[in-house]
Amino acid sequence: MLECCGESGYARVSVQRVLERSGCSRSRFYRLFANKSECFRLAYEEEANALAERLLGHCREGGSWRDGVVAAFAELGEYLCEQPLRARALILEVHVAGGAAFQFRDSLFSRFAKALDGARSERSTSRYPPPPLAATFMVSTIDTAVAAVLSNDEPASFATTALPSLLFVLDSAYFGEDAADRYLSGDGGGAGRSPGRSPSPPPRRRQ
Repeated sequence: MLECCGESGYARVSVQRVLERSGCSRSRFYRLFANKSECFRLAYEEEANALAERLLGHCREGGSWRDGVVAAFAELGEYLCEQPLRARALILEVHVAGGAAFQFRDSLFSRFAKALDGARSERSTSRYPPPPLAATFMVSTIDTAVAAVLSNDEPASFATTALPSLLFVLDSAYFGEDAADRYLSGDGGGAGRSPGRSPSPPPRRRQ
């Protein structure tokens, strides 16, 4: 189901196409699912939850907040390249499917926001803390960046183009732009750099 939706779009996928792709019989399909919508929801929940567990696992086990986030981004970048059709279903087509699948997406976003907000435990108390909704905004920003590379059929560009700016925005929100500059340039450990490449932060706006 997910691969069919990622290939042609949820609205264009019929039960018959799913049957042909999976080799499942129509009678078995309707024993398992009430309709196409339920099939998508269950497939979405299983795939999205499995991916979320891998990403959140990196955040929990990364040692530091930064290292965990960088490892999670690396995992996400690999998934986008290895499973582009499923990724399109999870990120793009869930908006078309809506319903319970979209509600499940919102619950996952809350878990991601909580993980990102873990940066508060490592930041200096000398700087005014970011607003409570900062992490929620960051998750939406990441989702938008992923949707953009998938819409352009360029999943590999997530690591080379989108990731440096995302890391800068995330790091600067909690630790300040100077800390983000040092970290992404390599002075903070270099974990934010892609092999063979030194990402630069996005240009700052003139005041």
